[in-house]
Amino acid sequence: PWCVCFLYWVFNQAAKIKGIDNPLPKTAGVISLWNLGRRSDAQVVRKSEANAQTVKPGMIFTLDLGGGKGHAGLVIELRGDHIITIEGNTNPGGSSDGFGVFRRDARPITSGVLLGYLDFCDV
Repeated sequence: PWCVCFLYWVFNQAAKIKGIDNPLPKTAGVISLWNLGRRSDAQVVRKSEANAQTVKPGMIFTLDLGGGKGHAGLVIELRGDHIITIEGNTNPGGSSDGFGVFRRDARPITSGVLLGYLDFCDV
C-alpha cells in the first residue's frame, strides 16, 4: 500500500517549488493521515459535510476499507456529484491495491466508506 506515500511525494514536490515545508504529516497510512490531519491546521470536511460546495480541487479524499486498510487520492476537479482524482497504488479498474498512478473520472463525492476530505493547501 503506497497511495499516501504518493500523495506525500506530490505535496513534497509542490512544497519545494513554493519554498515551504511539506504540510502533509509524514505517514504511509490512510487512517493515520486522516487522524493526524484532523489534529492539524488542515481544513477537514467530514463525510456528513461533503458536497459540491465543500469539496474542492487540492483536497485529499480518505476511505476506510476496514481492517485498518484505506485508500486516498487527490481531488483535481469536481463534476456534479463526482470528483475527478489522481490516485497512487491503483489500476485502470480502480483497485485500492494496484500497480500505478491513474486518473479516476467518476468517484462519487460521498460513499459508504468515505472518512472525509483533508485540505493541506492553505496550511
